[in-house]
Amino acid sequence: MTKRALALAPNLAEAHVALGLYYYYGYRRYDEAMVESSRATELQPNNAQAIEYTAYVHRRQGQWDRCLADYAKALESEPRNADVGGNLAETYTILRRWTEAERTAPCPRAQASRSRG
Repeated sequence: MTKRALALAPNLAEAHVALGLYYYYGYRRYDEAMVESSRATELQPNNAQAIEYTAYVHRRQGQWDRCLADYAKALESEPRNADVGGNLAETYTILRRWTEAERTAPCPRAQASRSRG
């Protein structure tokens, strides 16, 4: 279905994201997943989902600095996305960067108190 969507609308960023996920989760073909996520961000530079999935691929490939940069950019685009915040904190934890992990971990109570002003 994704290939059909791309045949009909080759510049549809969401279709490239979907195809990237297909390669990432379905076949663990990370290079192909990266091509599709990169294409999606070319088409929509602020597509937080495409940036997030690019970070997933970089993490799988051990490209830690690029992964962290992508997660930070995705979180900047969607600051309330707990998945991105959690994955960023988890990546810091894997790297034993405890202070950053604690700072970026999503905390619903903290967010609620900040939103009250």
